Amino acid sequence: YDVLGYRRLSFSPLESDRPEGASPGDAAVDWHLDPVSGRRAPAAWWSAIRYLDPHIGDHKVIWEVNRHQHWIGLGRTAWLTGDPAARDRFVVELESWLAANPPLVGINWASMLEVAFRSISWIWALHMFASWPGTETESRAGEQSPDEPPWMVDLLAGLELQLAHIARNLSYYFSPNTHLTGEALALYVAGLALPELAGSREWSETGRRILVEESVRQVLPDGGHAERSTCYHRYSLDFYLMALTLARLNGDREAEAAFAPAVTRQARFARAVANDDGILPLIGDEDGGSLLPIDGARRHDVLGSLAWASLLLPEVGAVEDLPEEVMWATGSLGLENRQRPDGDKPVRAPARTRATQRSRSFPETGFYVSNKGLGDHLVIDAGPHGFLNGGHAHADALSMVLSIAGRPFAIDPGSGTYTVDRGLRDRLRSSQAHNTLTLDGRSQSEPDGPFHWKRAATSLAHRWHSNGAFDYFEGSEDGYLPALHDRTLFSSDGKRWFVVDRITSESEHVADVFWQIDPSWQPEVVQPGVVRCRHGDGTAVWLVTTAPQVDLFNGDRE
Repeated sequence: YDVLGYRRLSFSPLESDRPEGASPGDAAVDWHLDPVSGRRAPAAWWSAIRYLDPHIGDHKVIWEVNRHQHWIGLGRTAWLTGDPAARDRFVVELESWLAANPPLVGINWASMLEVAFRSISWIWALHMFASWPGTETESRAGEQSPDEPPWMVDLLAGLELQLAHIARNLSYYFSPNTHLTGEALALYVAGLALPELAGSREWSETGRRILVEESVRQVLPDGGHAERSTCYHRYSLDFYLMALTLARLNGDREAEAAFAPAVTRQARFARAVANDDGILPLIGDEDGGSLLPIDGARRHDVLGSLAWASLLLPEVGAVEDLPEEVMWATGSLGLENRQRPDGDKPVRAPARTRATQRSRSFPETGFYVSNKGLGDHLVIDAGPHGFLNGGHAHADALSMVLSIAGRPFAIDPGSGTYTVDRGLRDRLRSSQAHNTLTLDGRSQSEPDGPFHWKRAATSLAHRWHSNGAFDYFEGSEDGYLPALHDRTLFSSDGKRWFVVDRITSESEHVADVFWQIDPSWQPEVVQPGVVRCRHGDGTAVWLVTTAPQVDLFNGDRE
């Protein structure tokens, strides 16, 4: 399995857990194993599982394969090739999972959001394999072979248990953010897709109500998500895209009227913050996952979501490329909407081309985008420290990310891990790992565990001017009070960026300004205060500073 950046991980049971005489290739999937650390989560009551404890393994690795999103890929293979091996593999894994995960026991029942992701995958699998053409050719009139497990009955029974578990334990108190909307989406999808199940009406009504309420609470007026994380913004956008698709297909006009503005605002925000190739910067936490990973696109490539939005809502703006995932996600609705009103030519949609986007401000979120075209794209973060307790926030006040000529240059390194390596977690959340300033070697904000903070800085934009000639930004952050840090940014033509940091204080301090340069560039100090960065394609960028000292460090080792 390819999971969260790891390639070809084996989830076969550890040697000590295999039946006598069984080889790794014969063994079933161990659904409780973290193969990276070799640790296994215990078979305990779901609420007793301390999944943030690294001693039981990396819960994100365990959960990712238990989302069963790869079953959608197996369904895709079956539909496109007619190969029955794909369905056979799905059936084997389904029966294996049910045997290894009795109701309410183990880590795979511990997170309602993960149960929700898995439930959506099961509904997709039910559709893809129950209606797969190969089913009819293998069994007359759709009758199941007597030697085949009763997988449809087992799947529906297991699905009903999981949905009831979600409905009883919604994340109103723990992580009432994308956890809550993801859980609500699963209830809404299941309630509409499977009206035969006893709880379907209640599920759909509950999911619908939560999604409508949270579209106002979590989606800010400027379109940004309240957590100020681009990864979780992408999750939220996709949740509402799927909800809008289902509402439209099922004639739920009232829900559609609430979901459409949420999609429009979030899509416009994502389109502006992503670079001209549709790649989102890794601002805030990112967990490496997505709602519908069917075509292997990079998790921070938002073009699929923008194309999906453009098919449902023309006001979002067209996209030139229509990724495969969009056609799977929208089905006949997407095919219908892809035609122009006159039925003539298909809509060509936002383009994986240079520069239809221009500079934008998002004051409620606190993101400011300088984009003068030609692939030059800058985002500066001058907003609050995340949402609620700042669980997915980083110490990145007044940090900026920059692409030059379509190439990532000054980057945010992302998250790395959530719980397994506390030192790495804190390091990648620190101000030193972002393109901002520190005082006296301290980070602007101080972490207190993987998802909490002892103290948190807040940044604020004071001025933003943008026109055809220049972009101008002024902002401040309060992470070093009583000293105050102000940052000014000026861009005149998209080829030169002037960044001025100013410290206001009655005492002396040591200030450091950090720049995280993408590995595709090779920096070299050519003279005091001058750094030349060469890209692999020969492009050169110059960093010029008045600082008395410039040091280069390798981020992997130092």
